[in-house]
Amino acid sequence: MPRGSKAARNASPPGPGRGGDRISALPDAVLQHALGFLPVREAVRTCVLARRWRHLWRSLPCLRIVDVEVLGSVNELTRFVNRILLLRDPGSALDGCEFDLRGFEYVDPVSVDLWIRHALLLRARVLSLSVRWTPLYKPFDSQYLSTLHLNGVQLSHNALDCSSCPMLEDLEITLSDIYAREICSPFSKRLSIVNCKFCLDHVYSTRISAPSLIWLKLEYCSGAPPLLEGMASLESACIRFGCGVDDFRMEGCYADCCGECVFLYDYGVQIDGRVLLQGLSNASTLEFRASFGMFTLEKDLVCCPTFSNLKTFYLINWCLAGDFRALLGFLRCTPNLEKLSLQLCQKEKCVLKMEDSNPIGQSFSLGKLKIVEVKCEKIDERVQRTLKILSSIGTCLEEFNIQKI
Repeated sequence: MPRGSKAARNASPPGPGRGGDRISALPDAVLQHALGFLPVREAVRTCVLARRWRHLWRSLPCLRIVDVEVLGSVNELTRFVNRILLLRDPGSALDGCEFDLRGFEYVDPVSVDLWIRHALLLRARVLSLSVRWTPLYKPFDSQYLSTLHLNGVQLSHNALDCSSCPMLEDLEITLSDIYAREICSPFSKRLSIVNCKFCLDHVYSTRISAPSLIWLKLEYCSGAPPLLEGMASLESACIRFGCGVDDFRMEGCYADCCGECVFLYDYGVQIDGRVLLQGLSNASTLEFRASFGMFTLEKDLVCCPTFSNLKTFYLINWCLAGDFRALLGFLRCTPNLEKLSLQLCQKEKCVLKMEDSNPIGQSFSLGKLKIVEVKCEKIDERVQRTLKILSSIGTCLEEFNIQKI
């Protein structure tokens, strides 16, 4: 067809599938899903593309308030977030809401609290907050919230009372100060607390009440050890006592065999002599890292519970400088253990103290223990002694593996 002919000028523009604007042919829900992956500031700017795009951003399934430093000031941030939340279509479901405010050293805690409450009113199912030590005081209350991630916050009073969140299954807290008396999350299935500092008050330790947990991670924390209440459904737990040596150096802390700072030991706060082990006694898989023989065994082994469900036990960085009573004292409470994996630390800095009255020296055997794995730097006299003891208690061993690391 000649380029300048009348037929060419009157021809209809190419439609979808023929080289036209295929993006505009997509349904609104698909466009909004795609825009939800953008920082909300970029998503809002699409309103100038065409009339149809003018209000798409008001119904995004995900709000990502990130890269806030480009706004220039905290006042501008406050105005921007207020408008985003107030102008949102209240009838649209909010699958996820992310506040990453670390671009500013200080953000008004009152504003942060208002934004959280508004996101919950918008029925956010996933809420993520990352700040620089902003305090939170009020409990969370939502019938829709299923996942909560808190990073860099100061938590006190009832800030970690999630008893009014019946759908909350995943709770993650990182790089935060936990001054709350209780972490109450009765419906949560998974709880992760990493790189946090617990209260250093001699009056109380933070109590963790999460009876529905099936998975627990407690790693690189300092301060008074938390008190774990019963977790009847617990299947797997990963516990690492202490934090990086460069993060905390507090008077009264123990230094474990790897030069790390661990939980304060002599805190005078316990439940019937137990700190951690009682709350973990229903787990089928258990992993302990670093200084296993510090406050936990010293306090808990006096009345150590029976781990009837425990099938697999990983013990990483177990120190050989002390004797073996603590390790044996724990193993004798695991009658159904099937697999034991030890990573041995052969440095000389860790000294384990045990009560002389503790009847750990009594002989016992683990009739169901089938696999023992030992990882060590070198096979010396202490390692050989460990192997001999483990061989004697594992009467039905099928595999005994030794690996140098």
